[in-house]
Amino acid sequence: MLNLIIILSDYFRTRNLQGLLWNITISSIICVLIHVSTSECQLPQLINSYINNTLNVLSLIIGFSIALFTLIITASNPNIDEMKKTYTSFKISGKEVSLFQHILITMIYIILVECLLLLLSLLFPFFFDPYDSSGKIAFYISIFLLSHIIICNISNTMNVYFVLCKPL
Repeated sequence: MLNLIIILSDYFRTRNLQGLLWNITISSIICVLIHVSTSECQLPQLINSYINNTLNVLSLIIGFSIALFTLIITASNPNIDEMKKTYTSFKISGKEVSLFQHILITMIYIILVECLLLLLSLLFPFFFDPYDSSGKIAFYISIFLLSHIIICNISNTMNVYFVLCKPL
């Protein structure tokens, strides 16, 4: 459990506040749009459909994230070497965080949240009723986290692209 707290702490300490707020705002807007556009009668059916689809989608996203993580830690590229020597303005425990560490922290956070979301989706039918308010709350939390993770993945993938493909 302490490891989870350390990973979350490192992630949020190495975030640009503007980017984090943008991500949270977009994810929240998606939740609100789903809530406003879905009638109370349709919501339980939507939740069941969402949970079934989420298992497949998350499996793909987790595979993609792990593949990207593997690529970045095993790649032999001068840009990666330069990235390890380039420091960001962020500090963890008084030490500067390199661009390489920053991307790794983001990837580990993404994989961790994806796995937790997959676990929530697997356990949903056993602990939540889509007709109950707790089931609806769990659904909106899941939507928020999935949106948040997709946005994080897009941002981090672009960062990896620019690191690997930028001219030296």
